[in-house]
Amino acid sequence: MHILHGTHDANSDVLSVLQADLEGSMNELKSQEELGKKAMIDAARLAEELRQEQEHSTNIERMRKGLEQQIKEMQARLDEAEAAALKGGKKIIQKLEQRVSLRTGDCKLCLDGRGSD
Repeated sequence: MHILHGTHDANSDVLSVLQADLEGSMNELKSQEELGKKAMIDAARLAEELRQEQEHSTNIERMRKGLEQQIKEMQARLDEAEAAALKGGKKIIQKLEQRVSLRTGDCKLCLDGRGSD
């Protein structure tokens, strides 16, 4: 009977070791599952952040292009205004020069007229 009792003790020890290994493996599996869940949550959060940043970048690019177009339009309007001002300025100078010329001529006539009196 001692042999059967020894075998039973050996089987019991093996069974205890296997149960301990199984519990350790189950705990490790649970731990890995938790880590996997956390990694999936982090990945989803990062994917959302990336999507938001891409959307923001697209909006900024759209705004940049709009501002560039406004700058081009304003530059064209400025060029037109400068050209018109230059042209208008030249016309005013010509008119003033004509007036000065007429007044100078008038003054000469006045002086000439006085000199003959």
